[in-house]
Amino acid sequence: MKKYTIGIDVGGTKIAYGLFDEALNLLDKRVTKTNQASKPEEMLDDMSNVCKELLKSNGLTMEEVKGVGAGFPCHIDYENGYVITGSNLPTWKNVPVRQLFSERLGTRVEIDNDANVAALAEQKFGAGIGNKNMIYITVSTGIGGGIIINDAIFRGDYGAAGEIGHMIVSDFGYTCSCGNVGCLMASASGPKMIQYVLDQMKHGETSTIMDYVGEDEELSGKHIGIAAKDGDKLAQKAIERLGDGIGIMFVNLYQIFNIKHYVLGGSVSKLGKPLYERMNLKFAEFIRFAADYPIEIVPAKLGDDVGIVGAATLID
Repeated sequence: MKKYTIGIDVGGTKIAYGLFDEALNLLDKRVTKTNQASKPEEMLDDMSNVCKELLKSNGLTMEEVKGVGAGFPCHIDYENGYVITGSNLPTWKNVPVRQLFSERLGTRVEIDNDANVAALAEQKFGAGIGNKNMIYITVSTGIGGGIIINDAIFRGDYGAAGEIGHMIVSDFGYTCSCGNVGCLMASASGPKMIQYVLDQMKHGETSTIMDYVGEDEELSGKHIGIAAKDGDKLAQKAIERLGDGIGIMFVNLYQIFNIKHYVLGGSVSKLGKPLYERMNLKFAEFIRFAADYPIEIVPAKLGDDVGIVGAATLID
């Protein structure tokens, strides 16, 4: 009887694999490095081998698997199973992944954008339970989103709905990886928060932030968060700036979709209370009726497994 599912979370630096039973309980997992230079066929060969090894180590065969779901950090043609483009996988362009991967595995394969599968996971098993409408946002190296309307992912006409990081929120600031100036991702992502701090110190602003960075470490959002908690003014200003950008994002999403439940994931969301307070303050500044029609911005619950759980849910 086919009762097992494999969920795969393909990231820019690592690929996570999860083996699930029919109740979607996680039985075992593997993590490998992503070779961004690999050709699609080579990477799919490697992924296929990891899936088979995962099954073998648990005394299972592919004949017992209902299917394999995979989330990619890419623009996806969901209906036809293609990876269209992806900045983290530069060699992947118009690749028929569903067909190629299914041929290698001998079982059903479904693919989707990584933020979409994370949204599905949080709605079914995490911070979105009980909400038929919700938006999942991940703020980390980049910013992405998954939009759920009436219990289904909204993908748009071209499959690229939810590219929240490329929402234009200003006409100045840092240049985004897409080439535009003013994208949310160019002001409110983790790397841009770090860049802002470094630029301010370069221009003479005093700060103790670097005192929190270990000898073999690079400055990260974690260090900025600790410094802010200890009273560093620049760190606090960086978090406020981040919160303002994300707060404006919520204003725009609310005005467009009129959805009240938002789940915030990604490493930057771990900055905690100061970030959430600033986001809510900025939201209330622009939405005058926020007290009468409040929104819920809650932290994601599934942690690092959100991608493999969501990918597994692609297999009915």
